Amino acid sequence: MVWDPSRIAPASWPGALEFYRHIEDRNHDFGALRQLVEHIGAQAYVSSIHCATSGTSLLVARRPDGEWASDSLRIDLDLSGAIRFVHSDPRLLKPQIFTCEGPAIVGAFERFLGRARWAAAIATGGDAPGASGRRL
Repeated sequence: MVWDPSRIAPASWPGALEFYRHIEDRNHDFGALRQLVEHIGAQAYVSSIHCATSGTSLLVARRPDGEWASDSLRIDLDLSGAIRFVHSDPRLLKPQIFTCEGPAIVGAFERFLGRARWAAAIATGGDAPGASGRRL
């Protein structure tokens, strides 16, 4: 999916949770995204990150005014059950891409937050998101 930064409307975390709950009612594959958003909403760091939703994708950014195209994390649900993370960082030539299975999504997300220093409340640990195709 190609994100058009001018068309991204930020969502609230409670709004994103309701969005994924509604979709999960029709397709259980969305349970992993719903669980992630539910987890994030209960964390102290929730106010330090911002989101937008679009079907099979959750977009997370550090700033509410949207560096959506250049400094964000896109979390895509692959309907095979895998979750794909795509981190666009203005300091890197290519986005970092890493994948995990549905149940590991929360841990992979929080490792990303810690390594990227997006949320001070996250203790770093585990493997850093790696190059394209790396599994966490």
